[in-house]
Amino acid sequence: MRIEIIKGQEMHLEEIVELIRNSEIVKLYFPNTDVQRILKKAIEKNRVYLALKKNQVVGFIWYSQDGTFSKYPYLHLIIVCPKQREKGYGRELINFFESKLCENYNKVS
Repeated sequence: MRIEIIKGQEMHLEEIVELIRNSEIVKLYFPNTDVQRILKKAIEKNRVYLALKKNQVVGFIWYSQDGTFSKYPYLHLIIVCPKQREKGYGRELINFFESKLCENYNKVS
């Protein structure tokens, strides 16, 4: 089953935060970070997109169009729910990210 990718909204904030808190990479590198506050700002700036399967959040991608040196795109984080891994959802999120970049940049190759 394919996923639907939509722009993140504040109503999904708790689901996204839960995915982040259960992520090993976040536990390892950002154990004391106020994830909810940071993520809320990212959602407000339209930088978070959700992967939905049957209206359930199964993953998300967070990126900035003006990330590196305030000029080049930057992928902050991509997380897929552990129970939903190895189904191609992460690949679909990366493909979405790449298509968004190609819409806005001529320096991406």
